[in-house]
Amino acid sequence: MSTKEQRGLNTSDAEHASISDSAEEFEVFKKTADGVSFRDVGWFKACILFVKVLFATGVLSLPSALLSLGAVGGAISIVAWGVFNTYAFVILGNFRLRRPHCHSIADMAEVVGGVVGKEITGLLFIIGYVLVTGSGIVGVSTALNALSHHAACTVWWSFLAMVVVIATASIRKLTHVGWLTYAGFISIYAAVLIVVIGVTTRDRPAAAPQTGPYDLGYVAINTPDFAAGMVASSTIFVSSAGTSAFLPVISEMRNPKDYKKALYPCMVLVTASYLAFSLVVYRWCGQWVASPSLGVRHLHLLPY
Repeated sequence: MSTKEQRGLNTSDAEHASISDSAEEFEVFKKTADGVSFRDVGWFKACILFVKVLFATGVLSLPSALLSLGAVGGAISIVAWGVFNTYAFVILGNFRLRRPHCHSIADMAEVVGGVVGKEITGLLFIIGYVLVTGSGIVGVSTALNALSHHAACTVWWSFLAMVVVIATASIRKLTHVGWLTYAGFISIYAAVLIVVIGVTTRDRPAAAPQTGPYDLGYVAINTPDFAAGMVASSTIFVSSAGTSAFLPVISEMRNPKDYKKALYPCMVLVTASYLAFSLVVYRWCGQWVASPSLGVRHLHLLPY
């Protein structure tokens, strides 16, 4: 190798190192040997966090969305919206790599629209997260009502869920919620899987007439009116639209450039699970499906 070529390689390496150092300089959390180190999340743990963010409550409302769209229309919507939300976060992730100081969508809005854009976007996301949290609390209260013979009413179950949410949200570092993420994902996945298996063990849905003929209401392609179609499509979109909440996770990754390694397996697993679970529940429950779907069997999973 000539001296000129060697100098060119050295210059290229120096430029690459300079860019990497510059990106690291503007990271929200910096790698440091002193103080608290937040950058401890590997790509696999990030993938589990991503899955838990999405696969929390979205799956519970999908069978009722298929009731409006039909099995084929609903399946196409689930796959299409999953691909769209994956692509949307690839764009957000690339934006974040170029501007590593961005910790949330609000920070990105500040880059685009200044302080006003940041404050408006931040307010909208606070409202959105409050609604999502409320949805999770409703899901927990519905599940506990279905599983328990206790006299406690839905309000008390909701209050218990709120206390748990506040306690777990107080954990400072994402790496410390790893065990909680695994437990949360396994529990919700197992709960939904139990419901999916349970609905296939009975001759007819629990909410349907238990004697005589009845209409299951299962259709491949449905023709809803505009309002019902938009609500169903929006429900499916929202079920996998939590990718914007991945940004804080990237900020605590050891190597933020590995975010795609976590994103793609997450979205494949979530989309495939949504598709399988919702189609099975809708096929066996039809128009008698409940929303959230954890209540679809109520106390009728057992044979007595």
